[in-house]
Order: sequence, then structure tokens, then C-alpha cells
Amino acid sequence: MDSASFQKISPVKLEPERDTGHRNLQEIADEIWLHYKQSVANILTVADICFEADSGLIIGQRKQLIAKLPFDEATFSKYVKIGKEILRFSNDRRKLLPASFSTIYEITCLGVADTEKAFTTGVIHPGLTREDLQSWKRTKRSKSEPEDMDCYARVDVTRDVTEEVKTKIFDALRAFENEPAVDVKWILEDKLNFARLRTMRRCMLISTRRVVGEVRKQHKRTHKSDWPSPSELQIDRNSTDDEIKNVLAIVGRQDEFQDIVELAWRGEVYGVSNRR
Repeated sequence: MDSASFQKISPVKLEPERDTGHRNLQEIADEIWLHYKQSVANILTVADICFEADSGLIIGQRKQLIAKLPFDEATFSKYVKIGKEILRFSNDRRKLLPASFSTIYEITCLGVADTEKAFTTGVIHPGLTREDLQSWKRTKRSKSEPEDMDCYARVDVTRDVTEEVKTKIFDALRAFENEPAVDVKWILEDKLNFARLRTMRRCMLISTRRVVGEVRKQHKRTHKSDWPSPSELQIDRNSTDDEIKNVLAIVGRQDEFQDIVELAWRGEVYGVSNRR
């Protein structure tokens, strides 16, 4: 059955647990086509499928899958983010989400503290539009709310600070962003440094997935089995160094972590040609 035919089928409720590791790319793509409609349930279903699939794909497979989908790579990445962030929403809060992909995506881009406030104050409701949410964010930024905060902190970093210290600072700030009572406000210079760090983390993620994908491919070729399973190897751009090291350790390649880091700082991806 082709992708167009799937658009005509009424969506069905699937079991929440999916094993994407034993399905081919066409099967995953077909399921996404089946649920690709503008309703909250279908948006979250597609996001869940994309998130689970992305966690187990290597770079080449990701591009092959996206080529089979009704949307581009940027939209796929947004679905992946929705699928990841929505895990922390209760069922009652999911019922308050609007039936709009772009608005749900904007909601998942809120910090933890802003998300909590948006839900508790009634900002997030089924009729919410993307424009309404952006207006609320602008209004919130323009107001000083010292009564909501017990303390403020500002971190000033000089130009001669080492990259290692910068990494530790930004890792700490990113970790605090996930705390429900903490609101991290980035200024322009922070954002520029953060953009560089984000590129570095992205290179680390791509490199690690490449190494893991190679090991899994070799194992499947010799043992005819899919080990390790995707659930054991889930990492994303928010994964810590320890989590990345753990994934490499699972496949017996933890010794290559430092090489991955050194290349990532230069914005390069680690691969077969880089090995010493």
C-alpha cells in the first residue's frame, strides 16, 4: 500500500509500547503516514514514533526514513523534540494541548518553569494559538517578577577561560533548566557561546551514533541478531558526557570517547578515518 492510500485510512489507536528496532524503514514511514493528521492524538502519536525511531537510527537510515515521509528533516526534528518533551506531561495536561503542530512544538520549547506556569495559570488550553503563546512569552519577558524568585545569579566568564571550564558551566546551566523552580535566562553573548557548545554536542552525538551503528551492523552480520537493542542506546542532544560514555561502554568502544570530544570541539565528526 502506498503512502497516499494511508492518508485515507481512519487512524487507529496503537499500543504505547513500540519496538522500532525490528521494523524496516518503510514500516515506520507507513505508520507515520497513517497518523499524519492535525489532531492532538495524531500529532502526539507521530511525535512518539519519530522520537523512538530517531533514537535507534544511524545517520544514513535517518535520511532514508525522512525521504519516505510527508515532511522534511526540520519538521522531523521538531516531531522528535515533541516526542521527547511530551513524556513529562501527564494525561490531564495532554488533554489541554491545542490541535496544532506548531503550537505544541512552541509549548515544548518553553523552559520547565515557564511550562509549569503556563499550565497552572491556564495559558495552555485547547484553543491556544501560536500567536497567543508568543504574546504571553513577550509579556512575561517584559515584566520583572522578583516576588516569584528567592534569588538571582549571574555568571560572568572572561575571554581567557578554558574550554573545559566553559563546558562545565554550560552543562550546569543546561541541567538547571530542567529544574521546575529555576528559570535560566540567556543573554546574547551566552547564546553565541551556547550555539558553539550545541554544535560540539551535536558532533559528539553524531559520532557516537556512528560508532554504535557500526558495532550493531558488525554484530548483526556475524550473529544475525539485533544487539544491543535501541532502548539501551538512547542518547540525544541533551545527553551528558557520562551518558554518552555509558553508551560507548555498552558496545565496548569507551576508549574512543576522548577522540570524539577533541574532534567535536573543532566541529568535526569522528569516523573510521579519524581513528589512531
